[in-house]
Amino acid sequence: MPGANTIIIQYTGDSVYQPSSTTLSVTNGIGPGVQSFALSATPVSLTSPGMSGSSAVTVAPSDGFTGAVALTCSVTNPPGSTNGPTCAAVSAQVNGVLPVVTALTINTTATTPTATYTLNITGTSGGLSESTSIPVLVTTTANSGFTLAGTPIGIAAPGGTGSTPITITPSGQFTGMLALSCSVSAGTSGDTPTCTVSSPPAITGSASVKATLAVATTSATVDGTYTVTITGVSGAITQTTTVALTVSGVAPPPPGFSLSGVAITNAAPGASATSNITVTPIGGYTGTVALTCAVTSSPSGAQYLPTCAVTAPPAITGATAVTATLTVETTAPATSALAGHSRSIFVGGGGLTLASLFFFVVPRAWRKRKMLLLLLHLTAVSGFFAGCAGSGSSPSGTGITGTTPGAYVITVTGTSGSTTESTPVNVTIGNREAPSTPDAALPALG
Repeated sequence: MPGANTIIIQYTGDSVYQPSSTTLSVTNGIGPGVQSFALSATPVSLTSPGMSGSSAVTVAPSDGFTGAVALTCSVTNPPGSTNGPTCAAVSAQVNGVLPVVTALTINTTATTPTATYTLNITGTSGGLSESTSIPVLVTTTANSGFTLAGTPIGIAAPGGTGSTPITITPSGQFTGMLALSCSVSAGTSGDTPTCTVSSPPAITGSASVKATLAVATTSATVDGTYTVTITGVSGAITQTTTVALTVSGVAPPPPGFSLSGVAITNAAPGASATSNITVTPIGGYTGTVALTCAVTSSPSGAQYLPTCAVTAPPAITGATAVTATLTVETTAPATSALAGHSRSIFVGGGGLTLASLFFFVVPRAWRKRKMLLLLLHLTAVSGFFAGCAGSGSSPSGTGITGTTPGAYVITVTGTSGSTTESTPVNVTIGNREAPSTPDAALPALG
């Protein structure tokens, strides 16, 4: 059987050998076919006195062992060391062939010396007993600890709630668990807001972890600014941070939207320009906004007013604003100055025709005697017709004056259900001379 056993071997003797006996002490181990279990555990390292840690204890059954295994633990201090870590174990229940893992907790105090301790773990089940040992390292790292940070909370009206993440950032190789708590400064009257803060994950490396601070108010909470204090504790390390809480006392706005546009400047007659129209949701509004536009203000006596068109913005599905494009078109000026030139060409051409007829039709002899007189007469006639052709029109002619320069206002209107909003967009159209070709630029004819 397992354990210490005594075996006595006796010989009764014969005709040759004398009787004899011998006694053997044999300690039997757990051999094949004998139900048992084995223990193992993970080492523990604490980076600061006052911290707590844990070790994973594995109970591995063999040869069909099942049953409860009671676990106990103790800590062996180095020579001359006192006030070492303490431990607490949780028993395991084995119900099958798979190993069972349970947690063992190691606690230190702020006065625990930095050293390497030995954690002894023993498991018993009936007449079976197994044990194992692991090291527990307690160290101190310069500036080891953590910091807390949060962002302000705004609550629109008494009775509302708000939250913010609390970021825990380790420093100096700090690892482990920490406990968070919070409190709110009391107001002068009414109900003080209340707060709760969630437990953060364990810090296992250099990465930050987060918890959530939640604040609640009642209808009797007075509007104003409060201070929420968050405290984090891990062993001997304590850190705090504060978060501003503002209760506005104003009821949240109903769902809707607002419009805004960018002014258009330096536009010229005949040019087109665009402006971004921003549709911003308010009070949790979501949906589709239909946009229209119209010229609602113009210079006195303005002609050929600008025209406008606006695209449909995307649907609003969250808190992000959407945009549309407003396009403004203007009319370019145009003149009829070339009409005067055609009449001048006609007159000059007529004089040239009369001179040709005189040269080819009238007999040479008569031409010689009458040449000077006829040329003077033709010159006078040509001048008369030229004067008639130019009368009644200015050198620059007449035509389309184009969009009148000046300041205009285009109003963009948005509609969604029964909600209507609008915004003005200022449009400035600058001066630009109308394209024309003066008479002096044409070659002289006739």
